[in-house]
Amino acid sequence: MLLSAFLKIALTFFLLSTPVGPAGDGAESSAPEPAYPLVWEAAAGRGPSKVIEGDLAVEIAAKSAAVIDVQSGQVLYEKNARQKMPIASLTKLMSAYVFLQTNPDGRETVTIAREDDAPPSKIPFREGEAFAVKDLFFSGLIGSANNAVKAFARSTGLAGADYVSLMNKTAAEWKLKDTQFVEPTGLDPLDQSTAYDTAMMARRIFQNPAVRKATMTGEYSFRSVNSPSVYAVETTDKLLLDETEDFRIVAGKTGFLDEAGYCLAVQARNSRGGEIIAVILGAESDEARFGEMKELINGVFASYAWE
Repeated sequence: MLLSAFLKIALTFFLLSTPVGPAGDGAESSAPEPAYPLVWEAAAGRGPSKVIEGDLAVEIAAKSAAVIDVQSGQVLYEKNARQKMPIASLTKLMSAYVFLQTNPDGRETVTIAREDDAPPSKIPFREGEAFAVKDLFFSGLIGSANNAVKAFARSTGLAGADYVSLMNKTAAEWKLKDTQFVEPTGLDPLDQSTAYDTAMMARRIFQNPAVRKATMTGEYSFRSVNSPSVYAVETTDKLLLDETEDFRIVAGKTGFLDEAGYCLAVQARNSRGGEIIAVILGAESDEARFGEMKELINGVFASYAWE
């Protein structure tokens, strides 16, 4: 079963990773893929050891936060981590996962429909323009474009309610008991989870090669297949572009909604073998979520050692 799942994911990655659009599109990260499998059985003793006694010397103003070890799932930091709240566009991670489980062909074309319109975060597509589904997938994750997400979800042929049902079914199978979805973009404040559940969700989804590649891309441009239109998106994850810290971001997703505040989920790696998932929900500003995330990641890496 695991081999079958791996082959399916590998096929998906191959179909989605073929460059589409103008020359130079879809810049790839050189980050190596992780050596561990896509699904783990948590085992005692596999997590990091704490090297500094007491609580982490980290001050997070965000409403909620959680940090877990990628390999073991061990919780390394919590602040109101079991408090359920809106997660805004972090919802797109589960939407992307469900889309990939339908084994899509990235070369398939999708025509933009009026029902795909989803302000405020969107690409100014014209109704009737057609795009390769791979380009919608990448622009939906890189630029958090709601209309791109709605279009790639619709490309599966599933009714909206059935698509969301699969999102919730997956959450239940992963034992994310405080997670619920009502639509695929995160625009509805009833798309809710906790920092802990979101971290556990990201722990799985960030290992998918197609998701990782999309969230590691800083800029992406692509063209319509039936018009002269060319569109470009830039990453919403400012930490991806920050090379001043003693860690690397190897996957990430932002989110914002008035009811949710500023949200961020990342996977970070340091030079000493540590790899973590960190989630912040309900930060007060765009600047605050990235500043607090850097403080949180640095604090965890300074407090734990990986063998």
